Amino acid sequence: MNNRTDSAAADDSAAEPTITAAVAAKHVRRSVPVMKDRKPTGEMRLAPVRADEVFAHSLRDGVVTVVTVDGKKLTADADPKLMPKAAKA
Repeated sequence: MNNRTDSAAADDSAAEPTITAAVAAKHVRRSVPVMKDRKPTGEMRLAPVRADEVFAHSLRDGVVTVVTVDGKKLTADADPKLMPKAAKA
């Protein structure tokens, strides 16, 4: 458990740029089964996450974390090409 003071938490949030749910969703992918004739084939593929599926998101230390409305936690490294211009470090 991390016992940080409120001032330390405020310092961290000021250092990291803020991103929207749409930008966070562009960074992460979820694994979904490949379907053929409405049946799973046993293979998995990566599918994009839509912004309306994002329940919560954060950007910390160059890692984007997204929690979806169905409870999945997805993480990915922040891609500078996908970041808004104001959020680039």
